[in-house]
Amino acid sequence: LSSNSGVVACTKPGQNRISLAREIAGRLRGAGKRAHLLIMNEVNPEEIMDFGLDAIVCTACPRIATDDSGRFDIPVLTPFEADVMLGRENISPYKIDELGRDINPRKTIGVGQRWLK
Repeated sequence: LSSNSGVVACTKPGQNRISLAREIAGRLRGAGKRAHLLIMNEVNPEEIMDFGLDAIVCTACPRIATDDSGRFDIPVLTPFEADVMLGRENISPYKIDELGRDINPRKTIGVGQRWLK
């Protein structure tokens, strides 16, 4: 991760993971990086680009980092990918970020495997 990153949280019902965003911002700061906590209702590239960030970690809808990342001019990471970059997690097996009712919103999958809980 860059030295000037943003951590995005969303205020929309069902996507509100502000506590997770705060945790990630704290991890980034603990690694000596500048981390800006951005709390938005609608996550859009135009507003984020105004902050002059080098990368963002998106705790809002997981599809933003996967399906909508092409709309951004900077890297958009999931919380799991941020932890990989910080050396807290291994890339394999890859953990899909998913909003859900469970405490840990991330589920683990392996290549060619079904969802594992």
